[in-house]
Amino acid sequence: MFHKDTSKRFVVILRTNKLRSYNVKETRRSAIAEKMRGSTNAHKTHALHVYYVTINNVLRPTRLDYCNAVFAGLPKDTIAPLQRVQNAAARLILGLAPHDHVTAALRHLHLPVQYRITYKLCPLMHLIHIHKAPFYLKDIVTPTASVSSRGRLRSASSSRYEQPRMRLKFGQRCFSYAASAAWNTLPPSLQQLTNTDSYKRQLKTVLFERAFS
Repeated sequence: MFHKDTSKRFVVILRTNKLRSYNVKETRRSAIAEKMRGSTNAHKTHALHVYYVTINNVLRPTRLDYCNAVFAGLPKDTIAPLQRVQNAAARLILGLAPHDHVTAALRHLHLPVQYRITYKLCPLMHLIHIHKAPFYLKDIVTPTASVSSRGRLRSASSSRYEQPRMRLKFGQRCFSYAASAAWNTLPPSLQQLTNTDSYKRQLKTVLFERAFS
């Protein structure tokens, strides 16, 4: 199994969000060395892979996904450190080299960070749309159909929401803009779903297709 000091170093990487290349290399080197010892036993190799997946599934969401909706609208270079943490976890699980591409690995593991932010915003908009969200959320977004000046437009009969005009780029990070913008990019068939579980499943499918197409 994984040494305790190695797993602690991996936890520190996730908690501090500081991806130090030497820590990643050291962690991977230790993992490979542990895997090589007695790797002729297929059961041990499988157990080690399961342990890697457990580390990724348990530790990653606690930091990368916690309240990540507040990262909506941030520049890509600001979100990049979080994506590098997720990439490091994928490399650790599959034993990839530092310069190997991780796109294929992420396809089988998790959505990239940018799409996970969208995945947090869209279910909130879904609850607003089916009238199951708190009033403080419903009051800060505006359905296009309720805008009198849009009454004769085709958008008035759609499920879209207004994206308020912002003087500064920074203003586009607010929920009323970022959540509406994320919702408006979804297919109409997905917007019209009323079952939340079905909506989440199909939303993840749509986002996976966008992330890896």
